[in-house]
Amino acid sequence: MNNNHKEIKYIIYVGIICLMSLSLFFLQKTFQSAKETNSAEHTIEVSGSGEFVAVPDVATFSFVFEETAEKGEDAQQALSLRIKTFLEKSKELGIDEKNIKTESYTITPKYEWLTRPQTPIIAIDGTPYLPDPTERKQVQVGFIVRQGIKIKLYDFEKIPSLLTLLTSEKVNNLYGPSFEVDDMEAAQAEARKEAIINAKKKAQVLARMLGVKLDTIVSFYENNNNYPVYREAMLQSKALDMDGGMVEPSLPTGENTISSQVTIGYSIR
Repeated sequence: MNNNHKEIKYIIYVGIICLMSLSLFFLQKTFQSAKETNSAEHTIEVSGSGEFVAVPDVATFSFVFEETAEKGEDAQQALSLRIKTFLEKSKELGIDEKNIKTESYTITPKYEWLTRPQTPIIAIDGTPYLPDPTERKQVQVGFIVRQGIKIKLYDFEKIPSLLTLLTSEKVNNLYGPSFEVDDMEAAQAEARKEAIINAKKKAQVLARMLGVKLDTIVSFYENNNNYPVYREAMLQSKALDMDGGMVEPSLPTGENTISSQVTIGYSIR
């Protein structure tokens, strides 16, 4: 009888301890949730913008060399010879080979449409005619080898000479010069710096108006929007046109205005 009584008391004791532990656990969770809610309610967010004007310091050119032959290896050899000659001439212009990059290399079959040979048919009145004079067949006549090249040129004074070389080499799909900022990350960092300074100033003004004090930064978000703005300065260059005459294109180098939009969240007290 005494043993049963002790067991019951032990069970009750353990139950009380478990209930107290659970109560403390839920109380802690409730307090933590209330604290987080209270913290979230006592915050402000401000947005700031910044810009950095970067003058382009590199001109890029993209173009394609192309060769066609009955055999693929013949087209490749002819193309390799053209590329070798081009690299030698580029070196003479003072263009570093490390700034000349192959972006693509393709070998594709070349097809042509040929009219099928047909035997004339004699009509009832004795007139000969072809059953279908428009009937044609697609046949492979060789291979086309293409190599896409990209050049980065840091000395803008060499642009006319490079354009003349590209024209004389009869390259295809020439695109450029395209004036760009080589180190965009550094330019973006400057714009971001200005945006953060702008946002912090707004936060200080807003805190004074609300009668609160800024505490720690609890959130940060950035949204970039970069766009080119052309300036008046233009690069006057001379290059050979397709007929061998001299032309003077006006090449606006432009400016890149790098912008940054940031949003900063502060806890307040």
